[in-house]
Amino acid sequence: MRGFREGIECGATSYIFGIQNCKLEEIPAELKVLLELKAVNFNGNAIRYVTFENVTQVQSLALKGNGIISLHKTIDQMKVLQQLYLDNNRITKIPASINGASELKTLSLGSNLLQSLPSSFGALAKLDSLNLESNQLT
Repeated sequence: MRGFREGIECGATSYIFGIQNCKLEEIPAELKVLLELKAVNFNGNAIRYVTFENVTQVQSLALKGNGIISLHKTIDQMKVLQQLYLDNNRITKIPASINGASELKTLSLGSNLLQSLPSSFGALAKLDSLNLESNQLT
């Protein structure tokens, strides 16, 4: 992780960023400086808890296969997020604040441990693709 931190400079711009299968345990705070970042791929790491304040500017976020247990209520800060991929984790609950991600079009939560969805889920008016397969929904 040392090289990653040294490689990010204030004012740097990028459109796509990914660290896959590297045992990363958290979303790096340094991503905040990548103001034009549009897509982030952290598939196959070791991220267990997700807070979103470091990636509020992204339109596409992939966190498949991390063993994520929960999502933080800061998901409501994701005002421009359009695609969220959280398949193959251990998520048991979606925070009610997900309705703050009002631009969300694609949400993939396949192969998690979800038993229910928050009532605020219905407020995602732009959602046109939803994957909930292989969960424990009743």
